[in-house]
Parts: sequence; structure tokens; C-alpha cells
Amino acid sequence: MSAGGLVLLAILLPLAGAWLVWLLREKNRFLGPVNLSFTALGCALVAVAWFGFGRSDVAVSLKNFLAFGLNFQLNALTVFFALLFSGAWTVASIFSLKYMEHEGKPCRFYVFLQLTLVGCLGVVLAADLITLFLFFELMTFCSWVLVIHKEDRAAMEAGNLYLYLGVIGGLVLLMGIFLLYNAAGTVAFTAIPAAVANNTSLMVAMGLCFVLGFGIKAGMVPLHIWLPKAHPVAPTPASALLSGIMIKTGAYGLFRVFYVILAPAASKGMAGTVFGGLFLWLGLLTMLLGAFLALQQSQVKRTLAYSSVSQIGYIILGLGAALLPMGKDLYGVSGMLFHILNHAVFKTTLFMCAGAIYVYTHSLEFADLGGLLRKYPVLSVSFVISALGITGMPGLNGYASKTFLHHALTDLYHANPHWTLWLVEKLFVLASALTICYFTKLFINVFWGKKDWSHLPPKMAPTLQLPLGLGALAVLAIGLFPHQIVRAVILPAMNVVGFDTEALDYVTHINVWNWSDLWGMVVTLAVAGIILFMVYKWRIDKIRFPSWLSVEKIIYLPLARGFILFCLGPGVYLDRKVNQIYHGSGTLSLGLCKWVGAVDHSVDLAYSRLGGFANQVCRATGLLEKGINDAYSILGRSSIKACIDLDHLDQDLDGLYKRLGLVYTRAVHQLDLVERKVSDPMQVPRPKAAATHSWVKRLQETMDTPNWSISNLNIEALVVAIALVIVVVIFVFYGL
Repeated sequence: MSAGGLVLLAILLPLAGAWLVWLLREKNRFLGPVNLSFTALGCALVAVAWFGFGRSDVAVSLKNFLAFGLNFQLNALTVFFALLFSGAWTVASIFSLKYMEHEGKPCRFYVFLQLTLVGCLGVVLAADLITLFLFFELMTFCSWVLVIHKEDRAAMEAGNLYLYLGVIGGLVLLMGIFLLYNAAGTVAFTAIPAAVANNTSLMVAMGLCFVLGFGIKAGMVPLHIWLPKAHPVAPTPASALLSGIMIKTGAYGLFRVFYVILAPAASKGMAGTVFGGLFLWLGLLTMLLGAFLALQQSQVKRTLAYSSVSQIGYIILGLGAALLPMGKDLYGVSGMLFHILNHAVFKTTLFMCAGAIYVYTHSLEFADLGGLLRKYPVLSVSFVISALGITGMPGLNGYASKTFLHHALTDLYHANPHWTLWLVEKLFVLASALTICYFTKLFINVFWGKKDWSHLPPKMAPTLQLPLGLGALAVLAIGLFPHQIVRAVILPAMNVVGFDTEALDYVTHINVWNWSDLWGMVVTLAVAGIILFMVYKWRIDKIRFPSWLSVEKIIYLPLARGFILFCLGPGVYLDRKVNQIYHGSGTLSLGLCKWVGAVDHSVDLAYSRLGGFANQVCRATGLLEKGINDAYSILGRSSIKACIDLDHLDQDLDGLYKRLGLVYTRAVHQLDLVERKVSDPMQVPRPKAAATHSWVKRLQETMDTPNWSISNLNIEALVVAIALVIVVVIFVFYGL
């Protein structure tokens, strides 16, 4: 495989590691070793791509990716950062094998640890700003998950602040990249044309965008507010990498943009003067404020977090000294790169020491610690060596890089003997003295004194001791052989950014073991002794400032409110008016609804009462109807019985009528015969038929011309009357 293929594989390998970790999420015991294996393999691939191919520059491109493509380069500068990052990642992965047993959620942690490594490697191996930006944002979002790992309130607040500032920094950085591309027509790491460099307003606009975009990630004052909150809440391996590695991506971006693109060594111009002075004073302010605030802390990781702010100030100061046109920029560049290496070594080790303490004591508060000096010798020795290294003690790694940076300041003063540069050098000594003070306080509170730790295991886990031992050995090795490290690592990196052979030879012959520099360390120790006396006498490390006296409340909150008011002011005013209208109409509607509800309640009540009355009426009507139905039933049965009786009566009457008719007819006939005999005794008898016909005829004539006078009554009338009376009596009798 070619060197370019190895570079791509080294960048993409952590993606495969993250995927494999996720597949094994149910088997926690395999997650740490998988993470460690892929991290170490990626480091080995970068080393092979560089050393195995004759240390020659390598360029790799993935064309047509997002129009610009992804472009990577491997040279002495990028391999320095890539090996530093992946090496520190490997050591932290060893440490996490034991540590994550106590933290929980190892799968998510290792997945995003691998993804964050992809982002970091992509940033330092990028060959242009577009590629750098994409991986810079990947690193930001993936590391945010590491910050909020515990998911408690403090972690979420710190993570949100980290994410907000990261997104703002990314947008501002992208704006700077667009301005650069519009002006220069390229985003590669090459010096801008002279016409663009002479455009003051454009240079200032681009420069400020890059300062904000990279300065937030670097933790530079006043852009540092996320760092003291994020480091204490993240798991210790993540804290070690956040402080020792990830903030260096911000410093790396500032170095590549300003020293390579905007103000190259050959023609620093206006950008070198303006931004060189800006970085010089911002770096000094970052050093002093970070060290002073570290002295005020009473918790191990918060102390180390503010220490990281202070130490990044040394790196920013070195960049400022390199950008200024007066003096020799080689001091600033060499000191900056050297301190990036040293800070990655001793700060990663110090955070792992804090993690080891937490694993066994379950606390990092000064009040809960003390007396660990003899309990865990490896821990104590590693901490002491790393702490002495960060304070710049001779024989340890911090001494050489701080000496280079101090030379940069004295060289500036000799080239331009102004009182401000003299003051900068004195404040540099003060910041170094404060570093000694807060680490002295940290050592006394954690390791000194007597405390019963007999309940703790007698020895630390090997996977915790090994990273600490490796870090302490690295501090010693770099401190004892600084010139060899400079020639092997720093000079090749400086050669990439344009330093000629003469300048590199000059750096090679810088001797840090001279009486002047050693005496400077004695002066620093003396100043530290005075400050420690003040701490002991007047407790200046217990100063508590008002809550309003913070960068966040003095600068960021007013800026945020002003920006929101500027952007949303008219809309907010209109929205408030609309809300008032809505509120008024809502109140009116609510009152109307209440009134309608009351009316509806009354109507319901009336309906309820009417319903009850109607129910009672219906019940009464039902009862009445039932009574009527019963009466109808009784009457029906009586009527049927009466009809039957009347039918029987009618039959009886028919029979009676027939019999009466015969009787009557016979009686009338007999009476007629009697009457004839009486009235006409001498009349000759006629035939029977003729007599009958004559009687009937007379009866009809009588009926046609009735004469009902009582005097005219005869026997026939009496018989009829008697018969009718008898019929009526019979009818009345049967009716009852």
C-alpha cells in the first residue's frame, strides 16, 4: 500500500473502530480493548506512512467531494501533530480500560472517542481550510457527547455551553474561509497575494473571523468560558484529551492561518503587526488569568482546567511573538511548537493522575483528599514529575519550551526596547510563578498530610499505573534531552512553514543550559515564594469575587442580548403587541365562554327540572292510561256478555213474537168472529176467505185514518196495548 493509502486508512480506521464497538455493545469487556487496538493501529499507520517511506511529503485527495474535494497532506509538521494526537489517544485508551469500569456507558463513550479521533486527525492532516473545517466541526460535535457523558445537570449545562460556542465558532470560521476564498481564490495553505494583504479592512475582517473561530476551541481568554466547565464533568480520559490534545487544534488552526496564509514569514505586513500584537497581549492575559483562577480553586480537575487555559496562553503568546515583524520569529515558532508537545505530555498525565485518584477515593475535592503520597507511589511520583514539568523546572520538559518563549520576548525587547515589551516579559515571569503556586497548593491538598486510606486497595490497577509511568518518563526524557527533541521534531516542522537552513541552524544551537536562563528560573521561584507567603498569610487563594464579575456576565450575556435585540427587536415588539391582542381577545373570549357556560348551566338545570316534571306527568298519564285500559277491558268484557245476553233475549223475543203473533192473529180472528156475531147475528155466513179479507181491509183503513179517541177503543186496541206492555216488561227484566 502507498503512503497516501496509509494516510487515508489511518483517518478512516477509527470509523471502523467505532462501528465495531457499536456491534459489540452488549459485551462490555471487549469494548476497551477494541478501542485501544484501533487507536494504536492508526498511530502505527501514520508512523509507517512517514518513516517507512523515507519521510517524504505525501498528498492525498478525494476529488469532487462537496465540489472542493477532501485534500490531505503528510509532512513534517502534520505528522508531528498526528503522531502526538494519536499517541496521546493511545495512552488515554490504556487508562480508560480500568477507568470506564467505574464510569458506565462504555459503548457510547468509546464510539464517540473514536469519532473524535477522526476529527482531530482530519484537522491536522488537512491540506486546505475546507477539509480542516469539516473535520473541525466533526470533532466539535462528537466531543460534545463526551462532555455530557454523565448526563447530570452540571454535565448538560457545560455541554450546552460547549456546543453553543462550538457552533458559533464554526459559523464564524466558515465566514472567514468564504472571505478568504472570495479574495484569494483558494483555500489552500499558501500565502495570500500581495493585493489582498494590503487590503486592511478585508484582512482585519478575515483575521477576526479566524481568531474567534479557532480561539474558542483553543480556550483563549476571553473565549475560554466553556473549558473550566467542560473538563471537570467529562470522564477523565476525555478530560485529558480535551485539555492535552483538542484545544491544540485551535492553536494549530491559528498557526496555519496566520503564520502561513495571512502573515507569512517572508511578508508579515499589516497582518503581522496587528494580529501579532493582539496575540501577544491575549496570550499574556490568558496566562495570567488562567493561573490566578487556578489558584482560587478547591477541586483537582477545575484547577487543571484553569491551568490548561493558562498554558494555552503560552502558546498564543509564542504565536504573537512570531507574527510581530521585529525580532526573530524563530523563537516564537519553535517555542510554540515545543510547548504544544510538552503541554500535551504533562497535562494528559496530570489529568490521568486526577482520574486515578477519583477511581479510588470517589472525590476530587481538596477537603476530601490528602495523605496519598505514600499510599500510591507511582501516582505520587508521576504527579510530582508532571507538575514540576509544567512549572518549568530545569531538567523537565516545560523548562526548555518556556525558555524558548522567554527568549522570544527578550529578543522582541532588544529589537524594540519599549516599556510595554519590558512589562510583557515581567508578567511572563509572574504567570510562571503563579503556576508554581497553584501546583504547590494542589500537591499539599491532595498528597500531603495524614489521612486513613487503609480501606483502599494497596496497589493501583496496572492499566492505571502504566499510562502514568509513560507520561512521567516522557516528561523526564524531553526535559533531559531537549536539544535532541528540537532537532528531531521541531526543526523539521519549522522547515515546512518556510524557515531556511540558517534559521534552523540557529535554533539548533540555542542552549537552554546557560546561567542566564537558570537564573531566570531562580527569580521565578523567588516570586513564587513571595506569592505563597501571601497565600499563607492573607489567604489570597480564597478570594471570592462577586457573581457579576465574570467574563460571561460582563461580556457574553450583554453581547448575546444586544445581538438578539438587534436581530429580533422589531419582530419581538410586534410579537408582544400581537400577544397583547391575543391576550385581550382571549380574556374577552374566556369571559364570554364563562357567561355562556352559566347560561348553559341554567338551561340545563331548567331542562333537568322540566324533564323531572315531564317524567312525573308521563308516569301519571301512564297510570291513567292503564286505568282506562283496564276500564276498557272490563267494559269490553261486560259489553260482550251483554251482547250475548241480548242475542239470547232477541232469540227469545223472536220466539215470543212468533207465538204472540199466532195468538194475536187467532185472537183477532176470534174476536172478529165474535164481533160479527154480535153486530150482525142474522147475517148469512160468508166464506172464510172472504171474511178474512174483509177484516184485513177494515184494519188497514182504520190504521190509515186512525181515531185514537178513548171512546173509539175496541177490543183490538186493548189487546195490542196489553201485548206491548208485556214486551216492555220482558225487555226490562232481561236487561237487568
